[in-house]
This record gives sequence, C-alpha cells and structure tokens, in this order.
Amino acid sequence: MITDRGRPVARIVPADLTDATVKERLLQLERQGLLTRPQGRGVLDLTPVNIGPEGAQRYLEEDRHARDW
Repeated sequence: MITDRGRPVARIVPADLTDATVKERLLQLERQGLLTRPQGRGVLDLTPVNIGPEGAQRYLEEDRHARDW
C-alpha cells in the first residue's frame, strides 16, 4: 500500500502474467479507465524490468534519500 500523509493512494500488486504483450496490456488498462495516455510530444516506451524481490524497496529508499533536504 502506498500512502500520502497516512491516506492510501495506491497499491502495488503482482503483474498479471498473461500472454498479452505490454502494448496489449496497456490498451486493456486504457479501455478499463485505469490508464490515461500521456499528452504531448514523444512516445512513451514502457518496458518491464525485473528488479528482483527486494528491488522495489531498494529503489524506493534510494529515491527517498535523494529527495532528503
């Protein structure tokens, strides 16, 4: 669960490991109203990256420390 000032705003769940490609899955999410395409120039290239079981926590901590003032 991801919170903002103690209020839940999102949750991280395992990826749906269907046979759909990333592009197909993004289109499904858009049709469901769960994703909005970015507006403006350029193409958004989303490529899944396997960061391992502790990777997300490590990247989150690195990001938090980088933002410490």
